[in-house]
Amino acid sequence: MYLGCGDVLAAAETGSGKTGAFALPLVQIVYETLRDLATGKTDTEEEITIIKMSLDDREGDFAVSAEGDLCQSRNERQWAGGRANVGLIRGKYYYEAYCRDAGLSRMGWSLASGSYNIGTDKKTYGFGGTGKKSHNNQFDTYGSAFGKGDVLGCYLDCDEGKVFWSVNGKVFDTAFNIAQSQGGSAWYPAAVLKNAEVEINLGLKPFKFPPIQGFIGVAQADVDNTSLKTVGTLSVGRSPLALILEPSRELAEQTHKAIEVFLNYVPPPKVQACLFVGGMGEATKDIQVLKKGVDIVTGTMGRIESLIQSNNLNLKNVRFFVIDEADQMMEQDNIQSILGIYKKIPKTERPLQVLLFSATLHSEEIRKVTEQICRFPQLIDLKGKPTVPENVDHGLVMIDPVTMSTKDIQRKVVTDGVHANEAKNIPSELIKILKAEVLKKIIDTFKMDQVLIFVRTKLDGDNLHNYFRALNAGGMLDSYSSAVLHAGKSQEQRRKNLEDFKKGDIRILIATDVAARGIDIESLPFVINYTLPPKPENYLHRIGRTGRADKIGLAISLVATQEEKVWYHTCPSRGASCSNTKLLENGGCTIWYNEPDILKSIENLIGSPITRLGNDFSFPQSRQYGQKKEGNLEFIEHQITLKPVVEQLTMLEVQAQTAFLDFHMRFNKKK
Repeated sequence: MYLGCGDVLAAAETGSGKTGAFALPLVQIVYETLRDLATGKTDTEEEITIIKMSLDDREGDFAVSAEGDLCQSRNERQWAGGRANVGLIRGKYYYEAYCRDAGLSRMGWSLASGSYNIGTDKKTYGFGGTGKKSHNNQFDTYGSAFGKGDVLGCYLDCDEGKVFWSVNGKVFDTAFNIAQSQGGSAWYPAAVLKNAEVEINLGLKPFKFPPIQGFIGVAQADVDNTSLKTVGTLSVGRSPLALILEPSRELAEQTHKAIEVFLNYVPPPKVQACLFVGGMGEATKDIQVLKKGVDIVTGTMGRIESLIQSNNLNLKNVRFFVIDEADQMMEQDNIQSILGIYKKIPKTERPLQVLLFSATLHSEEIRKVTEQICRFPQLIDLKGKPTVPENVDHGLVMIDPVTMSTKDIQRKVVTDGVHANEAKNIPSELIKILKAEVLKKIIDTFKMDQVLIFVRTKLDGDNLHNYFRALNAGGMLDSYSSAVLHAGKSQEQRRKNLEDFKKGDIRILIATDVAARGIDIESLPFVINYTLPPKPENYLHRIGRTGRADKIGLAISLVATQEEKVWYHTCPSRGASCSNTKLLENGGCTIWYNEPDILKSIENLIGSPITRLGNDFSFPQSRQYGQKKEGNLEFIEHQITLKPVVEQLTMLEVQAQTAFLDFHMRFNKKK
């Protein structure tokens, strides 16, 4: 979807893999960009005037002087490394490292894709002050220890494929034979330090201990025999190549975690992916992270805007601008903020690619935004006509305050207080009481061990949580263990509540729409709509939380047959300590919520009526919710038929790759 750098507008069902669809290619392209910068594969060739330790190819704690010879790291806990700006392919080379203090250091050689912590992977060779040589994380005694005041000599024989060292002019035997498969690769002088300072001489000035016959200083290398690094975005403090905006902290965390998983399979140079959301501590921590350099940024609108406005997040290198769950972003009135961020991204000869993902691509808000930030976008609409996922059974329980009896209700149900100054047992208040009781019966009937309940407001969520706590206090032990997920909870509490729910430590998770955007539970069996969402599209999003990963899910909605008076705060405090129960048109903070009308809109959207459930809540068909759907026999037979063909193709691919590698090695050996 990134070919040609065209903008993309995409819509797909909830749980269909939209995050992977943009994150996987994004990670690949960002990595390839950094890799090309590290190996000198850029659009323009740059003349290297001074061969020195690179100011760009290094970790954040690895400081390099402007002259490129003095290197330092004062981190006492972690190693920090860096490489020179030139790699060596053929010939015999030498450089010196003078230890200026008693810190720990390790010197050697590295491929461009090797670890900065040289000696800990197959692409680097190191020799440390403790007298240990290292490769592929194996440390063996070699030569002699060295420290403050000593001079370490580093030898590389590209022609014979050998690496060895010297201390104060005393040359030791060959330490490593370079693997044949790495022949012809460019090897870079490299160092890794822990609370140490070293002076590295690549040959721009006389050596304290000249190399043995046949070896020359790195700085005397013929340019034709080198693979040169170039500067650019691959630098300490580099600004991001990709910016991803999410509507909630939970969804931003989820996307960031997915990117981190993908990055586990990406070799060096390391791609730095960072998360910036509200409620995660002081902004100074974010600023420190940005100073070290970031390649992929995922965050919520408020925190991203704040970092941009404070000039800590630089957008000069952004090539990919991703707006995820765009329909939710528009609901939060972020249109002007999105346009403002877009305008701050420079439009250079390297085009900016805008990727917009939404539950629907047909709203007026989406249209207005895309007209201003997209150029001839490619439309990918995998949703088509809105439908309920095949794996989800969904039904309604009608809450009728006229026909349903409340005489058997023994527990006190705390309502939202909208009718505090009005007569008792009016239909609107009875709806609130009946919903809590019916909800309990549904949970009991289906023996729901894990259920996600959607509520309209934070207050509704807190009241429902207290209702379940009262049930537990009434001698039910922990049968109705619950937790709440809404914007009124701290980030840490929201994270803990979600994790407890995923692990099964609590049975019931109560969430508002915004908070639930980050919930992704593979085998969630049950969803209940305590109140229908005001937008019909959100009904599909809610019930799409279940029935994932080919599992069967059940969604039940409690729908009032009459209007219900509810809070709708427009006051400055947004509901904090507000008790103005007047209607909105009368200067108050309440409205009449009409679920029958909302239900009609939902059924019009999906094109069919939703099953009305009776007193026993039974469905026409009985299925095991949370379990795998029975296998498709036709698919299984097709899979069996294709298996030998796929195996043959795999064998041919291995043979082709092996033949190419063999040819490549023999060709380079002849050269």
